[in-house]
Amino acid sequence: MCKVNDFKILMNKEIHFTESLDSTNKEAMHKMQQLDGGLMHVFYTHHQTAGRGQGDHIWEAEKAENVLMSILLKNQLIPLEHQFGISHAVALALCDFVSEELTNAKINIKWPNDILINGKKCAGILVENSSMGDYINTVIAGLGLNLNQKDFPQHLPDATSLFLHDARERDIERSVQRIAELFDVHFENVLNEKWDELLQNYNARLWKRGEQCSFSGKDGAFNANILGTETDGKILLEFEDGTLQGFYHHEVRMGF
Repeated sequence: MCKVNDFKILMNKEIHFTESLDSTNKEAMHKMQQLDGGLMHVFYTHHQTAGRGQGDHIWEAEKAENVLMSILLKNQLIPLEHQFGISHAVALALCDFVSEELTNAKINIKWPNDILINGKKCAGILVENSSMGDYINTVIAGLGLNLNQKDFPQHLPDATSLFLHDARERDIERSVQRIAELFDVHFENVLNEKWDELLQNYNARLWKRGEQCSFSGKDGAFNANILGTETDGKILLEFEDGTLQGFYHHEVRMGF
C-alpha cells in the first residue's frame, strides 16, 4: 500500500466537476477533443443518471454520497496486448485508497474489477480505451466507490460502503483527488511497462485466490480453484481433474 510520503506526484491534473451527469465516462468522451492531452483529466459528479458497470450492468449510487469519477488520459502509447494493465492500475489505486481509510479491514479485488471490504462490494471499475494500430492512445477509466452511503436496495445484498464500516463521513472531492494520486503511482508502472509487477500486486489482492469458487458460463455453473490472473486479464482456474484453463470476463461470471 502506498503512503502519502512514498511518492511524488507524477502527472499534472485538471479536475472537472459537474453536479449531475448521465455518466462520467460519457462526459470524458464528450470533452476529450477540447482538452489538453498533456494532463490527467479527472471528471466527477454527485449524481449519475445513467451510470454503467461491466457489460449491461448499471451502477446505482445515492446522490452526493459516493465517488463517481472518470480519469481521462490522451496521447498514450500502450501496447494492446497489455491493456489489462490499465485495469490493474485502477484496481490497485482503489485498493490502496480503501486500505488507507479502513486500516483494519480486509480489502480485495474480486475479478475482474470489483473492490471488496471484508467480502462485500464497495467499488466497481469500467475502463474504456480507444486504440490506433497496435497501441491504446486514449484511456477512460470510470470508478464508482460507495463512500458515505448508509442504505442499499434489497437487490444489492452484497453492497457496502466505507461509512458502514466506521461511521465516518468523508469528503468526496478530497477522496477523488486522493484516488487520482494513487492511480498516478500505479499508472507509472504501465508507462514503464512493468507488467509483471502490476500483475503480482493485483494477484496479491485477488479475492479467493487459492480457494474454490463458483462460476457460471455458457455451459452452466461449475466450481474451480482460483490460481490467479494473467497479464491479458484471464482468470486461471484449476478443475477437479487437475486441468487448467483461463477465461476472459465475458466468458464466465464469478459468484460470491
